[in-house]
Amino acid sequence: MSQKPLRPARPSAPTASPQLAGDGGSFRPRIRVSKLTAFGLSEWRWRLAGVALVIAYIAQDAMGLRWEWLRGLQAIDGFKYATGACLLSYVGWQWYLFVARLNKKKLRLLMPLHQRSGALVPVLFYIHSVEIGYGYMAALSWIFLGNMVVGAASPVGFRVRSRRYITSWGAIHVTLAALTVVLALLHAYIALYYK
Repeated sequence: MSQKPLRPARPSAPTASPQLAGDGGSFRPRIRVSKLTAFGLSEWRWRLAGVALVIAYIAQDAMGLRWEWLRGLQAIDGFKYATGACLLSYVGWQWYLFVARLNKKKLRLLMPLHQRSGALVPVLFYIHSVEIGYGYMAALSWIFLGNMVVGAASPVGFRVRSRRYITSWGAIHVTLAALTVVLALLHAYIALYYK
């Protein structure tokens, strides 16, 4: 019985191997974008981290756990406006990534960026507000954080081929994102003009 030679294991981290082009001799690194990890976290760990951050945010609000120094900062109008502007910029940037990724060449690069930055949104949201709020503010909070959880269920990372799932997921994610923009702009208007 003959044994097959062992194949070397594929590296988990991206590698840049030099590849000499025909006569030009130029250096072109070859990197598999889909294998990239950031901060040592693979794609599914980013998703879990994002969902865990949402759960932690909701749990701290439900249990009334607060950092009083942060709550004190959030009571300052300038801090609220600055962090709110950061959140609104973030939402705009996520929409830019959505539109830019419609270009097939940019899709492989921008999709992981879109997903990973979405996983970190509860931290930015916590800096802006330690409470979910009431009325339209509660609706904005739940839609914003819920959309992050929906984003973590993206069919791209799970390699789902079901057309029904892909279509349903996309419709829900984009609808929640659009509602986030509408409610965030309403919130910004009320915060700036009625304060």
